[in-house]
Amino acid sequence: MKTFNKIAFVLCTLLLGTLFGCTPVNIPEAGNSDLAGVQNLQYSTAGRDLTLSWELPAQPASGVQMTGIEIVKNNSEVTKIDSLCTSYLVKRAAVNTELTYAVRIKYSDGRVSPNAALIFTINYEEKARPAMVLLAENIRDLETEEEQGAARWFKENYVDKGEGNFITPEDMANINMAEVSMIWIHVDRIDIAQGVESLPEELTSNAVKTAMRNYIMNGGNMYLSKHATQLITAYGRVNAKYAPNLFNSEEGVQGMDVWSINANLLGGQMDKRGHALFAGMQKNSDENTTFPLMGPVYRYDHNCLWDMNALEFTKTGDNKFDKFQKQTNSEILASWGQVSDDAVAGLIIFKADDDDFLGTVVCNGLAAYAMGNEDNEYAENNRILTTNIINYLK
Repeated sequence: MKTFNKIAFVLCTLLLGTLFGCTPVNIPEAGNSDLAGVQNLQYSTAGRDLTLSWELPAQPASGVQMTGIEIVKNNSEVTKIDSLCTSYLVKRAAVNTELTYAVRIKYSDGRVSPNAALIFTINYEEKARPAMVLLAENIRDLETEEEQGAARWFKENYVDKGEGNFITPEDMANINMAEVSMIWIHVDRIDIAQGVESLPEELTSNAVKTAMRNYIMNGGNMYLSKHATQLITAYGRVNAKYAPNLFNSEEGVQGMDVWSINANLLGGQMDKRGHALFAGMQKNSDENTTFPLMGPVYRYDHNCLWDMNALEFTKTGDNKFDKFQKQTNSEILASWGQVSDDAVAGLIIFKADDDDFLGTVVCNGLAAYAMGNEDNEYAENNRILTTNIINYLK
């Protein structure tokens, strides 16, 4: 970060907040030279967000007083702030073009101080990256170890490598598709009630619901896992009649067996084992039919998926899976490991179409899926599945 005092510099080659060389230039003075102006004018960036910051001189002991700040962009656009402050945030600043910002102090007699000014260019190449919604200020403050584990994994494998970002529900309401290739929402809570209204309220505000519906309609992709699968209806992708209807959020228990998922559906009539979402995953030895996700460790039976026997369809089909897929424009990929009929669906791709929703949504409400237990001998299968889903959507 560079500092300035009434002299401006051209700051060149700023890429995503990284500063390189600069060349001094002269900025015409404005205002009254007998009045003290701001000092140490600086700027910094975070993505396309620009922050200007400065220091104020001491308030005069008598006579005219400092009353406000004026910020002038490109010698024409004036923002007047009727209070004294030391920073100013510009959301989504212009990039790849020269910018001029001047800051001056307004005094009680109507006069203004000389400008402190900067000339710089933010060189920025937009690259859409996967994003995960962080439902707390810090990972350690998330509700459960399962949510914390998922967020830690995403941080280590995407955020820390510059390949992904955390976003907040506030960000969701103002999402920029040029910056976000897909959104992962993971909710796995203990003792919450079934229904969208029981999910974190910041995920279901009117502003977020409208923004996420538009995001999916315009081609944005999304991964909804565990209790978050219920958002498939809240965000308008699926009619509420076809919301997840098999739900559990009870406290965990010590497991005694292996929980798996079955992708060889309907006794082999719908064999999805070769789908990209399962690439590289270890299979069980039962004729390679199922994928193990959870060993005999302390675990949570948190299903949030679809009981096909409880649904009524207007579309015709060969079986319940076929009817559901036609009804919702989807592809069912997996059920519980022990299920070989069309009773339960837990991993579903809600596909894009050319009419209403250009984006794709993957829902995973299977209890066997868990990202928070490092003692799970099949933890790597969960990580591979998650990576495959993100790669499929990004």
